[in-house]
Amino acid sequence: METIFVILTSIIILADATSTGDLRVPTTSGTLLGKESSLKGKKLRLFLGVPYAHPPTGLRRFKPPVEFTSPETVIETTRFSPSCLQPSHVKSVISPLLHPNRAEVNEDCLYLNIYVPDGNKSDPRLPVMVWLAGEGYDFADPQQYDLRFLALEGKAIVVSLNYRLSVFGFLTSLSDDAPGERWSFRSTFSTEMG
Repeated sequence: METIFVILTSIIILADATSTGDLRVPTTSGTLLGKESSLKGKKLRLFLGVPYAHPPTGLRRFKPPVEFTSPETVIETTRFSPSCLQPSHVKSVISPLLHPNRAEVNEDCLYLNIYVPDGNKSDPRLPVMVWLAGEGYDFADPQQYDLRFLALEGKAIVVSLNYRLSVFGFLTSLSDDAPGERWSFRSTFSTEMG
């Protein structure tokens, strides 16, 4: 639950800092170096591949995510991170249709993508929308949709995220070694906000 709090706090800090147009934003995860983009003649700032947890590899493979904090680190956030591992039968059918040039997947995949439209200078506060991509807990790719449209048209900061899929995120047992869905955002938000 602390991880969710840190993520949301970082987004709020990012929203405040980016209202001035900065591409260099200090957060608890480190100083993010974003990039500018434009669409339909409108500008926005992108922070792609922002770590929100340590890589879920080795002993962390089936454990809840461990918060990534490294305020002294400068992180280049100008490109998407790999997608999380997915069943090969799903990926082999769907991925070529969505992203024919993209096949990168990795267990180290717990990253955010943040889209910030240029704000109204008289009121720099923007709402935040979190986008969870996915199909049946087996396939998800935050790059599947161009969320710049949503950020610009909705005049909102849009955050998409990678999350562990299939057995890597939803394997469950009665033991704490395979907590399954208990780490998920759905469970956390229903506890926190419900």
